[in-house]
Amino acid sequence: MAGQANHERKSISTRLKLQEIIDNCLKVGKKGPQTVSKGYFPSKTATFATRACATFISMNEAHIAQQRRELLSKAIDHLTHGDRSAFGRRLGFKDGAFIRQMLNGSRAVSEKTIRHIESIPGMRGWFTQAEGNEPPTLPPVHVADASPDDIAARYHASSVPMQRLVELVLRQPSEPVPEWATPALLSVVTAGLVLAQELDAKKK
Repeated sequence: MAGQANHERKSISTRLKLQEIIDNCLKVGKKGPQTVSKGYFPSKTATFATRACATFISMNEAHIAQQRRELLSKAIDHLTHGDRSAFGRRLGFKDGAFIRQMLNGSRAVSEKTIRHIESIPGMRGWFTQAEGNEPPTLPPVHVADASPDDIAARYHASSVPMQRLVELVLRQPSEPVPEWATPALLSVVTAGLVLAQELDAKKK
């Protein structure tokens, strides 16, 4: 009985030591698992503990990478309605090639990319305050509160049809009507402006 009790105590002690290493894995990060010192464990247990720590870190990093890809996908839906090319241009890329690479896992969603996305008005905390793969609830940013640079960035990241609508809305009476602006399109834009003015008048 004494021998069995002693064996159980050693077993419990070993499990606690293993748990301690696993708990420390999160603190080790990219530096890799710490080497288990001699005398801390029997050699076979030490090897297992080190491998377990390395496996744990690898799984944790893979989980974080997956969460970032899911948050990136939701950011694209939120900012550019799923248009990856427009989102890429919003970040300063020529097209959406880098974005597609990040989504399929061939390119990591780096800390630099996260900072860039969270610097966009209305996106602060999208990654850093997320609950797993769910972004936080962020307050909407009205165009009137956005900076001219951000409005220009939105325009250049938009599709050509959207840019044309903006041009028609901002067109001054003295400016010529673009050749591509059909009477039907002009009628729709005019009707939209009238409705917007009516809504604005009701709020006042």
